[in-house]
Amino acid sequence: MSFIPRGSGYHVRLLNPATETKGGILLPETSQENETHAEVLAAGPGRALVHDEDLGGDECTMSYSPMYADVGDHVLFPKSAWEPLSEREGVVHDEDLIAVLADAEDEIEPLGEWVLIQPDERKQESAGGIALADRAQVKRRSGVVLNYGPGRGVKKGACAGTRLSVYGILGVDLHPTRLAEDKSLRGKRVFWDAKARTLAVGGFALVKAGDLMAVESE
Repeated sequence: MSFIPRGSGYHVRLLNPATETKGGILLPETSQENETHAEVLAAGPGRALVHDEDLGGDECTMSYSPMYADVGDHVLFPKSAWEPLSEREGVVHDEDLIAVLADAEDEIEPLGEWVLIQPDERKQESAGGIALADRAQVKRRSGVVLNYGPGRGVKKGACAGTRLSVYGILGVDLHPTRLAEDKSLRGKRVFWDAKARTLAVGGFALVKAGDLMAVESE
């Protein structure tokens, strides 16, 4: 079937359940239950954004919110975001994407408010040198930021189509200049609670910015 998605929608085809992509990116074990992945077949133009140039005047301009996945990309998203058009094809919106899984480059590009983290090594023994059993080892709750998405998409209201940046979600001032030019969050160690929703993908962790408890200072 051929569909033309509207707004921030993507027309996608579900991929067969798999533990890893062609490029070797390991998918979350929970992907069978809560998340799924699909191939992008077509992309909408983005959400329409109307700008009132003089705050109440007669002249307005229109633009569209950015779309962060391309046709042919494999994307990861919650099953709850899936809107079926047929058994295998449907629509998912840009604001709901978790990550793009780039087979060719074996890379993971986080989207939305998701943060891609290299987890710290798990603790293998106690402070006194006593080796811990696997089930007693401390769960990894810290790591170094590798990349992060463009921010949480706003779906409703006057600000629909815009995004609250990861910096805004964290509520910390890490950007002395323009956000587009700043990379100060990358390389920072972050910490998150054990109850945070965490996806283990390809040896990395994907954690929502809103679930991070602290950011390492200089």
